[in-house]
Amino acid sequence: MPRLKVFNIIVFSSFLLLTLGLGYTQLLKGPFYYKLSEKNRIRLVPIPAPRGIIYERNGKILVDNRISFDCFVIPEEVVNKDKTLRCLSQILGVSKEDLHQDFKERYLAPFAPLTLVKDIPKDKAFILEELKLELPGIEVRARPFRHYVYGEAASHILGYLGEIDEPTLAKWKDYGYKAKDLVGRFGIEKFFDDYLRGKDGGIQIEVDNLGRFNAILGYKEPQKGNDLQLTIDIRIQKILDNLLSQTNRRGAIIVMDPCTGEILALSSFPRFNPNIFIKPKITKSVLNSLLRDPRSPMLNRAISGQYLPGSIFKILVAVAGLEDKKIKDDSVLFCGGSLRIGEREFHCWKKDGHGQEDIRSALTHSCNIFFYQLGLKLGVNKLYEYANRFGLGELTKLELPGEAKGFMPSKTWKMLTQGERWYEGETANLSIGQGYILVSPIQAVRMISIIANGGKLVQPHLVNPVRNTNLNRKNKISNGVKSSDLSTPKKLSISDQTISIVKRGLTQAVEDESGTGHASWIPDLTVAAKTGTAQTELGKSYGWFVGFCPVKNPKVAFAILLEEGGSGELASRLARM
Repeated sequence: MPRLKVFNIIVFSSFLLLTLGLGYTQLLKGPFYYKLSEKNRIRLVPIPAPRGIIYERNGKILVDNRISFDCFVIPEEVVNKDKTLRCLSQILGVSKEDLHQDFKERYLAPFAPLTLVKDIPKDKAFILEELKLELPGIEVRARPFRHYVYGEAASHILGYLGEIDEPTLAKWKDYGYKAKDLVGRFGIEKFFDDYLRGKDGGIQIEVDNLGRFNAILGYKEPQKGNDLQLTIDIRIQKILDNLLSQTNRRGAIIVMDPCTGEILALSSFPRFNPNIFIKPKITKSVLNSLLRDPRSPMLNRAISGQYLPGSIFKILVAVAGLEDKKIKDDSVLFCGGSLRIGEREFHCWKKDGHGQEDIRSALTHSCNIFFYQLGLKLGVNKLYEYANRFGLGELTKLELPGEAKGFMPSKTWKMLTQGERWYEGETANLSIGQGYILVSPIQAVRMISIIANGGKLVQPHLVNPVRNTNLNRKNKISNGVKSSDLSTPKKLSISDQTISIVKRGLTQAVEDESGTGHASWIPDLTVAAKTGTAQTELGKSYGWFVGFCPVKNPKVAFAILLEEGGSGELASRLARM
């Protein structure tokens, strides 16, 4: 009897615990397990959305999406894996070992299609379609594939796509980005990535407990990304690209509307072809050759390059001298070929000197001695002040990643960083664009535009929100330039008389046979311009040429920079071409 009671108690307790456990599972944990069951039963097969098309100012397509064919495998439908992969190897020209490795690495579940080979040739895609019955489990699917229509042309503007990296994913995951996504890695593609990218769609399917397909439960149409129209003119862009290629010198050219800040063309050399980054398996050797190339083709010299400005800085010094009343229109300073400052002799590029020079002739002849003296009259603090007004030493905020700020030295900077006071000789050097100062080509073209447009500091830009109405609302991540920034150029306190005097000196620099920019002279076209030659401590020299035309109601401003370009005359000859 006692044994029977014990047995009954054990049985009763067991049933009680089982009942409580089932109740807990069904009542308290039921929703959790239901969700888990649904998660295992329902799968989403993504459908990639095409990115927005990029146009130039006249409506020509710069970047679009061509149709790409990818070879997929549905593992559960493959009858003979080894035979299937061997056949694919023969048709697609891919090693069987690579196919086996990719199959292994990308396998997720029996029902889940895995991408085996991307971007296969169209004729190969047709062959696979014809062999569907003989190769069960093999599918060919079309998808949008980024295509840069003009190849290398405007590559530093447009940029390229690449697989998202972990730091970027961590930063942007809240905006719908996910692992393996193709994102902009450079240029416009990067700056406006969230504006250009669409919203992926997908097919919701039901599978059984073995992961086999049962039915389609839903379908979501992918949404194409926003189109983007740039301010550049591809005709002008191709001309500049070709000109730089002909010189075979590292450098940059920018052409901009001096009144609006619209970039009409921006070229950097050497260039790269963004289409190579879209290839499914860009070889490491190709990628390394670009990244390790000593000529740095991946560097956008137009915005990321920082250079001594040389004599183009004399334009700013001339404005400062006239505005600060250190000289007048008819003031004359003597150039005897050299000038002693402290214990050092400073020289003009013309050894026997220019003689008596006023501000216009000093700009025409690019007289160093004149600007040494004018710079000393102004002092480094005043030069620093005017450099800030002209936007030097700060970002222009052009809509491209990687812009450099340049650098404008000061007395305070030197004392804090080097523990030394500023010397007059350094002011003289700065007055002709030598020493510590660094300027980018985009800053240089904005500087010359101030003279062209009558004293306004414009906002250089590649995208005009007026032509891209969704831009400000959509571009959350990139923080693009707002339309208000573009429509209201900053009016600087520079008199019309000063602008007129400097314009005349720059015009004579081209028109007069003794002018340093005469190599760019073209009959029946009035051009105002300034050459510049900057010499580094390593003995290298940069050639500059900045200007605008026509002088009356100018339509274009330009900046040309050639690394190791000798004198600025080479850059001015390039401008004439």
